[in-house]
Amino acid sequence: MGLRNRGYSNNVNISPGSPILDFIKLGIGVVVILGGLYFLFGLGIDFIVPRLDTETEVWLSERLKTDAFEHGKRLPEAERELQRMVDRMCEACVDLPYDVRVHVVDNDMVNAFAFPGGRIVVFSGLLKQMKSENEVAFVLGHELGHMAHRDHLRRFGRLLFVAGLQTILSDLLSVDMVTEAMTLTDRAFSRQQELAADRAGMDILACTYGHVGGAGAFFESMEEGRRLPAWKKYYLTHPEGYRRVEALGAYAESRGYGSGEVRVLPEAFR
Repeated sequence: MGLRNRGYSNNVNISPGSPILDFIKLGIGVVVILGGLYFLFGLGIDFIVPRLDTETEVWLSERLKTDAFEHGKRLPEAERELQRMVDRMCEACVDLPYDVRVHVVDNDMVNAFAFPGGRIVVFSGLLKQMKSENEVAFVLGHELGHMAHRDHLRRFGRLLFVAGLQTILSDLLSVDMVTEAMTLTDRAFSRQQELAADRAGMDILACTYGHVGGAGAFFESMEEGRRLPAWKKYYLTHPEGYRRVEALGAYAESRGYGSGEVRVLPEAFR
């Protein structure tokens, strides 16, 4: 009579499930829990930020690194012209509790950003891409929109959560997967902020010039012939240019904004 291996069906020391399936379930559970915490933390940030007083916002601004414009080569003539434009906007169209100062840095980077407490940094590379004063005004209005919404503080709070998560989970195998999921969520949030700031920029442009001509020209020129694969779009911090143009067009129509003649680009920006 031969021997037969009947397996381990009655062995209480061996789980009847699949270890790989259990690992996947655990990973999904961790991501869902941390995603929920990120969402709740974001709600807390959104509740606190609008209630911060101006002095606290300025205090936070002074403690952020400002090497980008304090130690970079500045362009005084361009700064004066941009400051004139911002002052005009703030006087008639934007209600901010502090004075806004503009800094222009001589750098080929095509970018501009706002600091808490009333500072806007514009790189000369961005100005070189502009074709009219109205385009520049829209960018400034966009950054003023970020200030009015306190977007910089909202996003900074969320980034602190992700950084803290990386520190706490630094010894776990799944840390890369978890933080990547949080980063993608943060970038989706950033894209929504950008679209809201675009709408604010258009409101300010219409208030300043009486029309919104030139609002989407910059995005159109930057996106000519450019389309990203679907998977890459999830990694963007800003919506694609053509989508922003479409969103701006729809918003202008909903608000009844017309398009008028744009002004010549000031010599200081060329």
